[in-house]
Parts: sequence; C-alpha cells; structure tokens
Amino acid sequence: MPWYHKKTTSGNVTEIEVYHSIRRAGKNYLPRTCNINTTPEEKQVINIKCAREKLTRTLNCNFTKQDAFIRLSYRKNGIEKETAIKNFRNFMRKLKRYIKKNNLPELKYVAVTENGKGKIHHHIVMNFTDANAIRELWTFGGVYIVDMWSEDFTHLAKYITKETIRNEHGKRWSQSRNLKKPTVELRELKGEVRNGPRVPKGYTLMESNCYVTSLGHKTWYMKVVKQGTEYFDSGG
Repeated sequence: MPWYHKKTTSGNVTEIEVYHSIRRAGKNYLPRTCNINTTPEEKQVINIKCAREKLTRTLNCNFTKQDAFIRLSYRKNGIEKETAIKNFRNFMRKLKRYIKKNNLPELKYVAVTENGKGKIHHHIVMNFTDANAIRELWTFGGVYIVDMWSEDFTHLAKYITKETIRNEHGKRWSQSRNLKKPTVELRELKGEVRNGPRVPKGYTLMESNCYVTSLGHKTWYMKVVKQGTEYFDSGG
C-alpha cells in the first residue's frame, strides 16, 4: 500500500498530510477519509468536519485582514426562514448595484444564515467594508461589523456554521462565483515512511499532530503559515 504526501495551500496557510492509502491515487483511488461502516451519527460528525474544513480553506484563499465579518439581524422575532433568505437576497442585489454604480472592486463574499436561539440572522464575510452603505441597504434591523484579524479562519468557519440553516440546495453557505479554490498537490512517496513532514522554510508551525487510523496506519498532519503574515504580527 502506497504512502502519499498531500499539500493543500489556501492563501498564506498550507496544510501537509502524510498518510497510507489502501489504493493508489487515480481512477480507483479511495479517499483516506471514508464514511464506510460508520453510523449515521458518525457520518454527521464527519460531514460537519469536512464542511468546516472546506469553508476554512475558502476563507483563507480569498479574504484577509482588510476585509470584514458582518452580522445582519432583525428587529422583529419570528422571521420565517423563507422570508429571511428572500430579504438577504434582496440586500445582496442592492449591494451589487451599489458597487457597480460606484465602480468599486467586484464583490467577493461567503454568507451563512443561522437560527441561533430562535432568532434568524445572517453572517457575511466579504471584501466590501463601507459600514454606512451597508446600514443604508440593510433596512430590517441591526448591522454589526468586525475587523478580520487572523490569517487562518478556522475558528471563524466553526463559529458561523454552528447552527447553519441549509438552503433549498442543501448547502450550508452561499458564496460568490469569483472565489479562488485551494491548490492541492498529491505525490506518492517511495518506500516506508517513518517520520512526519518538516516545517517548510519560510513558514511557521501553527498545528501538528500524528494519529493512527482505524486500519492501523500512521497519519501525520501539519498546518503552517507564511512568516511575516498578519496572523503572527498581531500575536495570533
């Protein structure tokens, strides 16, 4: 059974995995994370974990400290899901018209609708940060804007998906079509692997662990960030 080295780069953050696979990469490749022989509850945990990993990488690829994390709330309680989604879509249409009219950079965003404690609200990460314009366009309630301070948005992805309302397509979040995707490099290693990956030159270690899979194979995981990025300049 072959060993693989997988590098996933999302903006300034890189994740490195070294692991065993029961099949070779290619047409018959079986992903290392597989839901075979798991209970519905275990599958749900795996699916949530995978969704948050995907969202984290999307955020890391496309947003920085220069962007904003926004919460849109409602004055009234008891807003229905369908009404909330319709209100949000209208807001986004008005925002896009405003951006086009004022010749501003193309809008990039990731948005989540939540029902925390019975009160529907919307979370948005986007590259538009004009607080006055946002407050004029969102007429249903409060607008709260927080600066983005980190170069790794793992905790933000977890926070905004804690009580996600799935849309009619079964998605946990919506996003603009102009977002970049992480780059993935996968290569097969020769022989038996006994040690995990080293921190690449010019990067600083953020997270590292080693565990044994259900098949008894060692797996190494490492997350690193480019030195000199805002994540470390701000003290993390």
